[in-house]
Amino acid sequence: MKNVFTLIILAFLLPGAAFSQQKWKWSSAIKDGRDERNMTIFSDQKDKVFVASELSKKDRSLRVVELDLQTMHQRGSRDFNFPNVDGQRPVFDAVLFFGQQILACATTYSKEEELVRSWAFWCSIDSGITSGPILLSEHPSGRRTDDKMFGYVLNSDSSALLIHPIENFAIKNSRKPSYRLVDVNLETIWEKNLDFPAPVDLLVNKEYRVDKNGQLYMLSGVAKQIKARKETQPLRSEGFSVAIYNPDENKIKEFEVDLDEKWVHSADYAISDDGNLIIAGFFSNDRYFSIAGTYFFKIDGKTKQIAAKSLNPFKEEFLKQFSKNRNDKFETELEDVYFDNLFLTNDGGVILTGENYNYSLQYRTDITTGRQQVMYYYYYSDIVSVRLNNEGIESWSVRTPKFQETVNDDGTRSSYAAAVSNDDLYLVFNDNPINADRWTSDNTASLKVFNNNRKDIVASATVLPDGKQSRNNPQGNNEATALLNPKYNLRVGNSLIVMARTRKEVRFARIQF
Repeated sequence: MKNVFTLIILAFLLPGAAFSQQKWKWSSAIKDGRDERNMTIFSDQKDKVFVASELSKKDRSLRVVELDLQTMHQRGSRDFNFPNVDGQRPVFDAVLFFGQQILACATTYSKEEELVRSWAFWCSIDSGITSGPILLSEHPSGRRTDDKMFGYVLNSDSSALLIHPIENFAIKNSRKPSYRLVDVNLETIWEKNLDFPAPVDLLVNKEYRVDKNGQLYMLSGVAKQIKARKETQPLRSEGFSVAIYNPDENKIKEFEVDLDEKWVHSADYAISDDGNLIIAGFFSNDRYFSIAGTYFFKIDGKTKQIAAKSLNPFKEEFLKQFSKNRNDKFETELEDVYFDNLFLTNDGGVILTGENYNYSLQYRTDITTGRQQVMYYYYYSDIVSVRLNNEGIESWSVRTPKFQETVNDDGTRSSYAAAVSNDDLYLVFNDNPINADRWTSDNTASLKVFNNNRKDIVASATVLPDGKQSRNNPQGNNEATALLNPKYNLRVGNSLIVMARTRKEVRFARIQF
């Protein structure tokens, strides 16, 4: 039987509002401090959801709110003030749920020693800071940076925590970056100064994963030279590679995402339940800001050899959906579509999603004062979704049409949130209510713009395993609403948590599959 997709939106809507054939529930809002920033959503993956925010950059204080996962009602809240360490106020880095406790991580910088240090504090909503500071890692800093200096990654079953450098420090004495994996008692499982195959200063967009066996995976973009296929193709491109560190063998294995003379536009990866490494993303024939299709690599978890690979150019009928006039000659690539998500499917394949995005600047001059104002316009349009089977062959490509344009808001209520459950793809985004009637299954309807006004609504689209698409919209929603901030979302078991914000308050949507 098909899973029921229930959307429980916790926002400022009328209690009678509901998706078609779906129920809505409500909870009270969480008051938002004026200086609140760096919001993080995390969970114990059982019955609790936590929302953490840095209250003040000056005071280095942290507020954590605990919500009930089922009802989303607030269970408790506490503000944490980190004590000085070595005479310094720690800078908040991350907060997560680890070892059945809340773990807050912060950094200090020693100018005299030219060292940055990562510290851990065990925290409780009931008791405050219960333990710490505990030294997690330290690294030569070279020179001070205001950015975060350490990253923290839970492994696939949340039994271990990786502490890794996040910036390319000016390392003295040729010291290699230090990586440390700890258990739930913060005891070392392994610690290693690793020198990955590519020079550290050429690595960009690093993404780390750790599997249940303690192997470290690092996806990175690598600046490289490619041979020009024709005069119009730039000589410099950016490729991607995945490096795997096996602590038992103390060896690093690297896989380069090589598509010959194609441009690797984007890349992401996942580790399947059987230990295989899946790498996939978008490619372009010879451009930087457009995509021509998808690619797929499957690396056998035992042999570390390529078990499957594919290149899937978009089909003509799919590309035509993006033409303003369907009778015009269609483009062979989609402009300004950027990669967002890679989801594993039950057969060992993937579902990829991306979105059409760009922005523009307009300058306006006040004729009275002569002062010039810069207006930033943000455009978030169609969603592109593609399913590839376990051999990397395309099953379907789907366009989910939307049209979002806002001004001077960084696009905070634009874009979308996505999740996959039982191979169904769920997409949630803010929309103009007129589109509920205009949107059709063949995606040819002309859409009205969402521009973040008081009559806009939340919409959802579902793409089934066979590629068929449907859409749901709220009913009876004629009052002012608090719209979603879909970029803030978290998958928790069979639910997706999404944030909604007004000027001084936040609420959360729980989407249950």
